[in-house]
Amino acid sequence: MTQPRDQEDRSKLETRVDRIEQILPTLATKDNLDAAIEPLATKATLRAAIEPLATKDALRESEERTRRHMTIGFEAVRDDIRLVAEGLADLSGKVDRNYAELKSELASHGRRITRLEADQPKR
Repeated sequence: MTQPRDQEDRSKLETRVDRIEQILPTLATKDNLDAAIEPLATKATLRAAIEPLATKDALRESEERTRRHMTIGFEAVRDDIRLVAEGLADLSGKVDRNYAELKSELASHGRRITRLEADQPKR
């Protein structure tokens, strides 16, 4: 009884070996793996590539410097706007005074014209 079982086991084993032999040529060899890995970056090349990039501290310093310059620029613009607003207020006051004077003069002329028309003899 052990003989047929041994034959069966042997047959299964041969089948498995045949399958493995079919797969083996398709698997990568050490040379294939070395060739595939060779063009990949090493730690040293990655470090060299990263080194010139800005660090967090450098970015923070740049941010602070930019913020200071922008604050100075905004303050200058705010002062300019304030000056323009003051000039506009002065100009608006002058326009209002000129309008009042012109209105007064026109009213005065209107009264004079009315008097002149009333004094003229009717034809």
